Amino acid sequence: MKKLTACVCVLALLVSLCGCSAKTDKLEIKHRLIVQGMGIDKGETGKIRLSVQTLNTDVATNASSNTTPEKLVRCYTAEGATLAECTEKLTLMTGKTPMLSQNRIVIFSSELAREGIGSLLDSFVRNNENRFNVCAALSKGNAQDIIEADFGDNVIGARLTQQTLENAGFETVKTKIYDITNCILDGKKSAVLPILAAGENGIIYDGVGVFRGDRLFLTLAGEAARGINLINNTVQSGMLNAGNVSLNILKSRTAIKTALAHGAPSFEIKVEASLAVNEIAEDINGTLNTEGIVNIRELCESTLKSYIQNALTQCIIEGKADTFGFSRRVWRSFPDYYRNNENELLKNADYSIEVKVKIVRTGDSVIKR
Repeated sequence: MKKLTACVCVLALLVSLCGCSAKTDKLEIKHRLIVQGMGIDKGETGKIRLSVQTLNTDVATNASSNTTPEKLVRCYTAEGATLAECTEKLTLMTGKTPMLSQNRIVIFSSELAREGIGSLLDSFVRNNENRFNVCAALSKGNAQDIIEADFGDNVIGARLTQQTLENAGFETVKTKIYDITNCILDGKKSAVLPILAAGENGIIYDGVGVFRGDRLFLTLAGEAARGINLINNTVQSGMLNAGNVSLNILKSRTAIKTALAHGAPSFEIKVEASLAVNEIAEDINGTLNTEGIVNIRELCESTLKSYIQNALTQCIIEGKADTFGFSRRVWRSFPDYYRNNENELLKNADYSIEVKVKIVRTGDSVIKR
């Protein structure tokens, strides 16, 4: 009986090994399109146009060859009714199966976004190969132009774009695919995406786009992103210019309290930030007295407060877009009031702003507390 069991186990092992061998060919790198970036534009007759930037796998598969490929990446374009159809067409076009799990960024054209991108997000929810935490952005013109932008033979454009967004400090918003999806499903917060354009030497920020539902309806100048990031407590680093002083943001924290006062909601926004002096245009010796530090601190507080006020004015007062989740705060804390005043909720609200800044470093010296 033991010998029979052993024989069965050996036979099963041999079968499984043969099965793996049969599938090895399909899993080789040279048979995959390793997608690094995706751009989605309007196509012809109601279709969409998908542009992908993929790794040039000849770099790996022909490592021992005397010939060197021209680029690290290759770009392909296909049109279809859905992303799934476009992906299938890429397979038929190249003979390779797209690998979407390595994707770094998805760029929607502003023209397409104005008509709605909700249906396109369905693919990221249902297809487990699509990364749900991939960076998302808008293009000023065609998304295809950014995907196919030439930044040099040894540059992967999608990687450059991703790194540019992640290292931008609070100069622009950083949005993931799941952020947009959650905003659309929730219905109480407007999604905000950075607007990008391809320059000669890299990616250029060209403002931010504000959504109502799944449609782009408002574009703002780049400075609005600073206030949006401050209110949403997403500032982790960045450069702050206040007058003739340049400072690095070392730490920032925003707390918001929601209350009802005189029949209207009120939001108390408190920001605490730690900064380091990076350069002072008029202080050649690099020394500061106590009065100078106090003046810089007050100037920084005033500058940060102006960013917040500007964002509130452009998004809520003028644009009537809740990019900060204030509506959700009222809905959670005062559900009865929310149901009765949903349409006029933000218009009648009161917003108070308090900013406290600490200058913790001036050059090489740490300020003692």
